[in-house]
Amino acid sequence: MIGLAGRLGLIAFGGVFAMLLLEGGLRLMEATGLRRPLINRTNNPALYSVFLPQYPETVRLYQPNGHETLRGPEFTFTIDTHGLTFGDVGFRDDGINGPADIVAVGDSFVLGWGVEMQDNWVEGLERATGRDVANLGVIGGTHKTARILDLYGLPLKPRLALFGVYANDLSENAQFMAWQASGIANPDDFRDSTQQTHVAFFGARKWLSENSRTYQLVGDTYYRWRNPPCRYRSNDLDLIFYPDQWIAELDFSDPAIASAWTMARQDLLDSKAAADANGVD
Repeated sequence: MIGLAGRLGLIAFGGVFAMLLLEGGLRLMEATGLRRPLINRTNNPALYSVFLPQYPETVRLYQPNGHETLRGPEFTFTIDTHGLTFGDVGFRDDGINGPADIVAVGDSFVLGWGVEMQDNWVEGLERATGRDVANLGVIGGTHKTARILDLYGLPLKPRLALFGVYANDLSENAQFMAWQASGIANPDDFRDSTQQTHVAFFGARKWLSENSRTYQLVGDTYYRWRNPPCRYRSNDLDLIFYPDQWIAELDFSDPAIASAWTMARQDLLDSKAAADANGVD
């Protein structure tokens, strides 16, 4: 007869085998396109790695003349930076002919995260007006956006500058301020050190979240149960968002968010003054 230890061993073996079978099935479905990945995956992770050391807020700009395809849980799209380059930095734009009439700066909502470049609202504005609109969208908060306008937008001598501000800019500003206050040189190291303080078994969980499809599935299911998304459909629109996350990012009773809002207002005032000084609306 099989003793207790043997039974427990068989149960453990069966559990491990079932998880390996599930992991293999999920990977096969993802590889064949039957299932979308639950985290963003890219074929060119180095593209998003430019940093201008004299301007800490510019961390993570795109390299020039690059191309990558991102596949995620909700969309597949490409980032191409051949069209508009400035030295070591590239932007997701199809190019301009001489001075741009309009420059658009802002975060991923200007960059066009999740859609192909021709489907972005910036390209739509260009088609509707018949004018060159330079897309200088980046991923980050208002402090980064203001620097991009100063370094790359205003030198194009536009007639109009569009400065996109979105709800998640405040959390981006707060993260930047916390990183700067920490004295840690690398923002990725700062993020990991923060997570290690607040998340049990952070190292193992980070590895699993990046490499295990089973762990990603369990985590995604749990997150959606704890934070159910809202869905809005109308004509061609099909939008999903998480209201709890937006509420937290606009919680002005949080000192970090309040300070981030102060930074955002100053960024807007500084950018307006710089635009006025250059004769830009």
